[in-house]
Parts: sequence; structure tokens; C-alpha cells
Amino acid sequence: MATYRLLQSAAVACLIVAVLATARPSAAPYGVSAYQASPAATPAVVTNSGRYLPAAEAIGAGWTLVSTGAPEADPAVFVDVARAVYVGPDGTRVAVTVWTNVVERAGVQRSWETVGAIYADLRFEVTGPKDGDREEELATLPLPEGCVDARRIDGLDPLYGLPGAITQCTVEPDVNVLVIAAGSVHGVSGYAASDRVATLAAEAGSG
Repeated sequence: MATYRLLQSAAVACLIVAVLATARPSAAPYGVSAYQASPAATPAVVTNSGRYLPAAEAIGAGWTLVSTGAPEADPAVFVDVARAVYVGPDGTRVAVTVWTNVVERAGVQRSWETVGAIYADLRFEVTGPKDGDREEELATLPLPEGCVDARRIDGLDPLYGLPGAITQCTVEPDVNVLVIAAGSVHGVSGYAASDRVATLAAEAGSG
């Protein structure tokens, strides 16, 4: 189990590097130029998790899907995993990873805890170790639409100072979504941006 958690953390860490380290067009060494020069990627929706990856146009005008993949996952906990990275106007970035857990009561709890451990590892990418009060404050807010459980954190990304946020969302009955956002989505930033994308993922999966 520890090995799979390590693999998952590494996979999602790669996403946050793509989201935050390339958060401005001037960061060409990190691959932004290649993203901008490439045609829009087309998601291959061949798994249940893939159904929850929102279309780029749903995130907003000027957004492009630049990368999709399927990170490693513990088969005792998850049926499949899908991820996508999107680039938006003014260097904004969004990464979405979706896990479908095995259909059993224990699987629901184990999947939440496993994805939650990844969330916990990543939260310090957008906030400091003394910002627990912010997480507690956000926990009092209504859940993102389409989520039956959620946790979120926001702050500033450490490289460029853009608003950054992470939302973990559980969609009934067996899906976990992790959203990493840098910049604004639909005119909002921080937790509202990552929450909005979590809702778009829930809507995509139910469509």
C-alpha cells in the first residue's frame, strides 16, 4: 500500500509541477512553449474515471487540454484512474485527477483516505505549515456542487505568487476527484476556482 501511495503522490506531484511551475508564459524552460505550440489533446474516455475529465471548453474560453494520462493505482482500492492538465488564458493552469474506487463499503473509506493522503502531501505547495486555520475556515463552507464530501485549501503558489488551490471531492457513489488550480476559473480564484472545476468534473461524469 505504501508503494502505491508513493507512486500516486509522485504522479500528482508531477501535475502540480505542470500547474504551478509553468504558471506564467515566461517560464519556457518548464515546457509552456511546447504546450502552446501543440494542438489540443483529445481525451480518450475509455474508463469510468475518464468520463469525469471536463472538456476544456467547459472550463472556459481560451482553455486547452494539453495532457492526459492514467497514473498508477492500487488495484485493491481503485478500479481505474485518469488525469488531465489544462492551460488557460494568462498562464492559468488546472490539473484534474479522478479515481474510481472498488465497489464495496471499505473501498469508499480507503479511497477517501488514500486520495486524502495525496492531498495532504500537496497542500503545502500552495500554503505554509502554519496555515491550518485557513483549511478549518474553508471546511465550514458549503460543499462544491456535485460533491458529497470535500476538503480544500488555497493560498499562493511558491514560485510566482499566483492564487493556488486544491480541492478533493467525493462524487457518489465511488469516485474521488482531486483538482489543482493556479489562477482563475470562471472569474474566480483560490478555493472557488478549484471547487468550480470539481463541480465541472462531477457534471461531466453524470452527463
